[in-house]
Amino acid sequence: MCLYRFIDDRPVSVKIGVAVGAALLTAAGIGGIAFTRVSELHDTAISIRDEGLRPAAATEALRRAYMQVRINAWVDAMLAPGDDSKEHQAFVASVEAIPVAAEELRGTLTDPAAIAQVDVFMDSWNPYIEQVEGPLLQAGRTGDIAKYKAVRGDRIPQLAAQVQEALDAIVVTTQKAADDAVAEADDASEQARAVIVGALVAGVAISALLALLVSRRLLRAVHALGDVISAVADGDSPAGCRLPRTTRWGRWRRRWASRWTTSGRPWPRSPVRRSR
Repeated sequence: MCLYRFIDDRPVSVKIGVAVGAALLTAAGIGGIAFTRVSELHDTAISIRDEGLRPAAATEALRRAYMQVRINAWVDAMLAPGDDSKEHQAFVASVEAIPVAAEELRGTLTDPAAIAQVDVFMDSWNPYIEQVEGPLLQAGRTGDIAKYKAVRGDRIPQLAAQVQEALDAIVVTTQKAADDAVAEADDASEQARAVIVGALVAGVAISALLALLVSRRLLRAVHALGDVISAVADGDSPAGCRLPRTTRWGRWRRRWASRWTTSGRPWPRSPVRRSR
């Protein structure tokens, strides 16, 4: 075959260099693929943090702030003697924490639908807190239990339900985003594992085939050289022995064959005969 003849005509150093170079290129290719896949996994991990963990943590902070407002509102209405009391100051601080938590949550979101849900929450929050800060606290501080029960039983439950519904929608959205990010990371890891294993198997197979090809062609040249040496030892002409023409061994064979044919003298026969 032309490929075999081409390989046979190359020097030994070239053959070995090609085999070693192919192995190095294969290792470099596998390393490059592995580095690319690891970089993709790193980007996926960052996506989990930015699109899953941070929104979930911000949503939990908003939920805790809302629950704290409800607790502090009851304490303020029942126990606070006035606006200078610690109970009222705690209530005011918890109320002021709601817009801050909502803005932090909005800053972690990238989905327009999720951002719109935060806006819905704030739209529900404003009328709710107006009722709590106004009629509910006044009725509680004045001791008007009947009015307190009326406000709490008539207006507050409906507004609180709207706030809770908006908050639940945010929780569901952020949880879904976190689950999607984790699923994407799992798919990316499976794909990276498959690609790296495939590249490793292909690289090992290519390197093994090249090593086998080069070794077989080298052994063929060595066997041919053995035939030449045996022919010379037997006093026969090495002209009929096959060696690659462009290799050092092939040039050696041609020189000896040329001397054999031009000398006109019988080749001195070696006392050591090749066993047949």
